[in-house]
Amino acid sequence: MLSDPSQIVRTHRATWPGRNCTGPDPSAPWHRPAASGHRTWGAVRLRTLFIISVDLPSRMELITVEKICEIHEDAIRDFGGTNGILTIATLEYLVHRVNRAKDTIGAAALAIYCIASKHPFFDGNKRTGFLVAEHLLNIEGFIIQAEEDEIVAFMLGVATYTVGLNQIEGWIQEKVRRRSELP
Repeated sequence: MLSDPSQIVRTHRATWPGRNCTGPDPSAPWHRPAASGHRTWGAVRLRTLFIISVDLPSRMELITVEKICEIHEDAIRDFGGTNGILTIATLEYLVHRVNRAKDTIGAAALAIYCIASKHPFFDGNKRTGFLVAEHLLNIEGFIIQAEEDEIVAFMLGVATYTVGLNQIEGWIQEKVRRRSELP
């Protein structure tokens, strides 16, 4: 049985056995179900509560699916290729993870990894991944200093799964500079 409010908020559906059983303290504000239903399993009647939880971000969102798509469209327009989203769920997952990342370099590494290796677009995934990471770093006043050939080789390694998330983060850490530190 769930008795801790934090467990209930994380659980989108909870079931309690017994007649007229509503679970822990139904008068609590965090325990108001969006809908409820009953079902019977054997001789035990179960009551299922569907709970809506709200995940409030602790800081401003760094990126949105719309912004990633805008960056992708710009990359395709500037460098050529086929425009279009292959899997929107990958982008939604990326946005969720990036906006909850503890640091900007980790968020940028995650953007490169998810876009370049999971291929959410028909074309231009490596370019878009790098440009989204660059965008995230620019928001915080960072810039990547690397030669174009080095970036291309690095992104090919990410796309072919020879470079992992920790290596991406290390590479960014090595190549990133604060804009204020540049001459």
